[in-house]
Amino acid sequence: MRAAIAARLPDGPGLPECIGVSVYFTAEGLAVAVTTAAFQMITPNWFNRRNLSHRLKQQIYSVAVDALKSVQPLGASHDLVEHISMMNFGGETDDEAARQYLEDSGHDPDELPLLPSDYKKAMPSWGRVLKKPDVSALPDHLRRAARSLMRATRRFDARNPDWASYEHDELCSFDAAYEEMASEPPIWFFPCVPDLTNALDEIMNYAMQMGINNICSFARLNSPEDVKQWLDAFSEASKLLVQAQKFMDLCDNEYGAKAG
Repeated sequence: MRAAIAARLPDGPGLPECIGVSVYFTAEGLAVAVTTAAFQMITPNWFNRRNLSHRLKQQIYSVAVDALKSVQPLGASHDLVEHISMMNFGGETDDEAARQYLEDSGHDPDELPLLPSDYKKAMPSWGRVLKKPDVSALPDHLRRAARSLMRATRRFDARNPDWASYEHDELCSFDAAYEEMASEPPIWFFPCVPDLTNALDEIMNYAMQMGINNICSFARLNSPEDVKQWLDAFSEASKLLVQAQKFMDLCDNEYGAKAG
């Protein structure tokens, strides 16, 4: 099995070293889990390029987020706001409801912390993920790479709709370590501004105390056909990750090294 997995890894560099595969042989049968690092923050150099238009940043960000989310448990900008609301405001996303929650929890009404709208305002406008990015304004080589990645993402999603779907109880029947782990994603990718990164620090400090669920995909393999289908899906997922990484490297080469 491990030899078959290794044989389906893409040739050449690009696949993140943090990606791993656990194979479970138990009385319950055979299962496989694709895992990632316990905690990772993706911070491309072009994030901090002040004279790169917000429109271009948003197109690049949206294409990359869509691809990475298809394969890995990734927290993007909108996910961060949701997790902040769950941790700080009992899930409330409206300022008045959040204020009431804080006061009911014992906070001084005159010394309340940041509210949901403050975090939303802190998020740069280009941090909103577009469902259908328009990459026509990118330079030719980046436009071709972006469109190729978008096609590959759609193809992967269509062929592997259950890649990230699994029953948590079934996973725990093979590996009890995941029973009490936090639900926060281990990988984050959003505009790095102080209020947001400080909030993420608080969220991940809590998550790391609980343990972070680093599962990208989990599947129970009950037949040779299941094994073949999973190996094919794993091969496609690995190639998509490599392609996404190459796209982000191209963007860094184009924009990240330039001043301003």
